[in-house]
Amino acid sequence: MPLKLFTTACILIGGLMIVAWPWLLGPAPKRGQPKAEFLAYTQRSSAYLAGMCVCLVGSTVGSILIVRKTKRDYTQQTRDNLRKLVAGQSDQSRPE
Repeated sequence: MPLKLFTTACILIGGLMIVAWPWLLGPAPKRGQPKAEFLAYTQRSSAYLAGMCVCLVGSTVGSILIVRKTKRDYTQQTRDNLRKLVAGQSDQSRPE
């Protein structure tokens, strides 16, 4: 359950970061502005992009782990069902 919660949170935060990009970063500095403003905007954009990448990679890894766990559980359940079926068949075939 915590893995699903983590994955869902990463997906939602990453999606909101994609949508909110223009409002959170603000407009790019115009030509002729001081170089310090360009540098500040570049650093802000880089940090924002890195955070977005972390969220999206986190959601991808979480999704992969959820699929692997589900597959493992399904395989184990299939084995258990097959064992029960074979045991039931062998019980029915025994003469009384």
